[in-house]
Amino acid sequence: MCDSIKGIDVPYPAFRDRLDKSILEQSCVEYYPLHRYAYHDNVYGWHISELKIYDKPKGLLEAFRITRPPQSWRYVEGGICGEV
Repeated sequence: MCDSIKGIDVPYPAFRDRLDKSILEQSCVEYYPLHRYAYHDNVYGWHISELKIYDKPKGLLEAFRITRPPQSWRYVEGGICGEV
């Protein structure tokens, strides 16, 4: 379940001390890889709660009653489904 999404401005290296340190701690990503990933754009952090880990992958039809994979996320009955 994704219960919040936060837009994050990754500042230029000279101003990296302006980046909230908790972003790096919570994402487990160091500043320079995050900056390279963002490349002059904002990034978005998804807060995932109620994570479910399955012993074996479920088929799309079995798990979500869909026949093709969603692009990156999809609303499903009972909440929001994160990346599949």
